[in-house]
Amino acid sequence: MYDNDVNKVYLFFRPRNHCQPAVICSNGIGAESRDSRKVLKESLRLYPTVPGSSQWLKEDMIIDGIKIPADVTMTLNSYIMGRMEEFYTDPLTFNPDRFSPDAQKWRPR
Repeated sequence: MYDNDVNKVYLFFRPRNHCQPAVICSNGIGAESRDSRKVLKESLRLYPTVPGSSQWLKEDMIIDGIKIPADVTMTLNSYIMGRMEEFYTDPLTFNPDRFSPDAQKWRPR
C-alpha cells in the first residue's frame, strides 16, 4: 500500500497470528530508515526470494573437516537455514532487532 500523505511504502507481513503493517521503505533518513532495513532483512530471512542455490564442485573441498568430492552439486537451502536454532535464537519469531548493529556484532563473517 502506498501512503501519499507520509510518502512511505508498507509491507503487510503476516507471520502466524499477526497482521500488522511494517514500514520497510522510506525516503527519510535516520532511525526510521535503519528500522526499515531491519524489517526487510528479517522478512527476507524468514521468506527468502530464492529458497536456495546450488553449486557444482570442480575439485575436492574440505568443509569443517568433511571431504566433499569433486563433480558433485552442493545445495544451500536458505529457507531452512533461516529457521535453524543453530544460527538464530527463536528462529520462527519475527524479530527485526536481530539485525540491529549491536546484535550483529556476535555474528561470524
